[in-house]
Amino acid sequence: MVGVLFHGKLSFLPAMDWDACYHAARSFLPNMLDEATLENLQTVLMLYLRQRYIGHSESSVILHSIACRMAFILGGNTYTKTQAFKNEMTNQERQTRHIRLLFWHCYIFDKDIALRTGQPPFISDMNCDLTLPKGYVETQFVPPLPGHHVSSSYYADESLVPFLPGELRLSMLKHKTYELLYSTKALAKLNSEIIRAILELDDELESWRLSIPKVVRPALSVSDVKQALSELPIQHRMQNIVLHLEYHYLVVTIHRAGARCIADDSDTHPDADERYTAINSSIALCLEASRSTLCYLHAVIDDLAGEMFWVTVFYPTAAAMMLFLHVLAEPLAPQSKSDLELLSSAAGLIRSMPILRLTARENGHVQLVTDFITELARLGNCAVSNAEKEAELGHFSCYTTADRPKGRSC
Repeated sequence: MVGVLFHGKLSFLPAMDWDACYHAARSFLPNMLDEATLENLQTVLMLYLRQRYIGHSESSVILHSIACRMAFILGGNTYTKTQAFKNEMTNQERQTRHIRLLFWHCYIFDKDIALRTGQPPFISDMNCDLTLPKGYVETQFVPPLPGHHVSSSYYADESLVPFLPGELRLSMLKHKTYELLYSTKALAKLNSEIIRAILELDDELESWRLSIPKVVRPALSVSDVKQALSELPIQHRMQNIVLHLEYHYLVVTIHRAGARCIADDSDTHPDADERYTAINSSIALCLEASRSTLCYLHAVIDDLAGEMFWVTVFYPTAAAMMLFLHVLAEPLAPQSKSDLELLSSAAGLIRSMPILRLTARENGHVQLVTDFITELARLGNCAVSNAEKEAELGHFSCYTTADRPKGRSC
């Protein structure tokens, strides 16, 4: 199902009008809402995927919510032991297994949407059995054999562990991040509770990173990347790239919560200084992960799939925003000017990202994003220039993250 999105790379698929297919399928949506069936779940998921991958985010989220509810009604959130993929099975067993796989698709997309939008996830882990597919950990990152090419027989080979659109264990950590740091309940937590949650999540994220094979393991920091991805099939290539982008964005998501806990003069708790050190460390990690995102994308720009533009364009935009906010807060910090250069490069990076089709709508959105980033760079340069002038006159004093006193902000 996910592979069909990359139809330009799959020569065995016949040429067709994909927009016409979408609108024809969508016309049946009112009838699909009458009953949750495997066929209806598949159809709604494919409608969601089409909207997601052409940048129609609002309609895709609504379709996603319908798919999640259908997956629950069909029992996809429960675990039923089935035969291995290469073994014979009954039609009922095959259907049960397929529903479970569609549930995993819903789960992965759900956690991604929650962190991107800040909206609560539709799927609660408390109501799900999250037992991983058999053989998942051992085979998820196994590269294809040399000379392997994607074909219709590849998708029909049931000896293969299903190729999912994300890493399940990372998706579970995304859910935990939202619950501990961004849910309504989390927003009412004490500073000490937030910091404990950040440290806990950071430890779990590092354990996950170390569990990934070295050949595809995301680096803690990226400044110069040279990876031979072009020889891989496009699905595996994008799996590798998205894994890196998701990792660095999750680092940012976890640690930026520390900004809510910046201590003020009223914080007289005995360990206030220790907390403040932890907050400073979190801010530094946010910035380094944002830099790594932009550096990594510059390195792999030629290996991106045009079908993934609307999914991947989010990452450089979010990274640019983080760097901009830091420049505004600390315009005289040692790395402010280099961060501004990296921020400025994000506009050209986005313009260079391949896109499947460039209609007037797509072109308008790309222009809007690049104009926005260009304006961030302009404002950042103004902030640095003004701070330097005031510093020369002796009217400006700004501390770096590492040495700013409690309660002091620029």
